[in-house]
Amino acid sequence: MRQLVQATEQRNEFVAMVAHDIRSPATTINGFAHLLLDRWNFIDEQEKIDNLKVIIRKTEHLAKFIGDLLHVSRIEAGEFTFDIQSFDFGDLAQKALLEIADSSQQRFHLVAPDKIPPVLGDKERQWDVLMNLLTNAAKFSPADSSITIQLVRNEDSVQVSVIDHGAGIPEAEQPKLFQKFGRLPQPGRKKVPGTGLGLFICKNLVEAQGGKLWYEDTSGQGATFSYTVPISGGSKKM
Repeated sequence: MRQLVQATEQRNEFVAMVAHDIRSPATTINGFAHLLLDRWNFIDEQEKIDNLKVIIRKTEHLAKFIGDLLHVSRIEAGEFTFDIQSFDFGDLAQKALLEIADSSQQRFHLVAPDKIPPVLGDKERQWDVLMNLLTNAAKFSPADSSITIQLVRNEDSVQVSVIDHGAGIPEAEQPKLFQKFGRLPQPGRKKVPGTGLGLFICKNLVEAQGGKLWYEDTSGQGATFSYTVPISGGSKKM
């Protein structure tokens, strides 16, 4: 009976969180769409553009949230498939830095040895993991601070670390990091939007490809998320 009650409470909490995270951007989209429809002939072009940008931003947020829910559903059902191939992670990291730098105020750097062996993984999923960690680092770091991707060769893997100089994560909150909807409190700061699913998805994607993802405490001087990607020895489907 206790297990049934607990399962019911978890389901109700999940439904409430999903409903809130869908309703909030949907309400904003609806409000701005009606504003444009009702006042189209009475507002100037710049205001129209600004309102449309809000609609686009909220639509993208909603699409990402729904995509994350689908990812979680497929992961938990064991239906997530991977196309495991050998590829150059250094090249992937360079492209990720170029993309994230276009939309962020921070400075991004890549620190890596001259020669990195090819790794074995699903290149698209590895891109998703790295971009999620970089986006999180940018969200929680001061403008004009530096964020680093560090690549280190281990015996049988390449270790990828995303290092920022933000506020870091209090020790008491660290157990929530890789949980579903594990959003952390942000006292004294403007709330940073997010689904609370990103790190849960990243952890599952990394582990499904033979790696490990973890958080390293840097004593309040920032946050470091690291994960491993196996060194290439072939290719296969998963």
